[in-house]
Amino acid sequence: PVVKFVCPGPGYDRHFSMRADFGIEMLTVPMHDAGPAVAAVAALVADDPAVKGMWVVPTYANPTGSVVSPDVAQ
Repeated sequence: PVVKFVCPGPGYDRHFSMRADFGIEMLTVPMHDAGPAVAAVAALVADDPAVKGMWVVPTYANPTGSVVSPDVAQ
């Protein structure tokens, strides 16, 4: 079956290459200072049952210093 993950960008090449090794399709969304674009994530998952997960940028080690705020996480 087709499996897709939502991936905020910029992201990590290691995560993206690992995802590719398992045949998981990547659906990118913009990463803002407070976290991934919530409306974009909601639009992707609303109509596509193949979306099974999402990479989330770690709080303390990421390329741009952006984090996921508590409001965005909720």
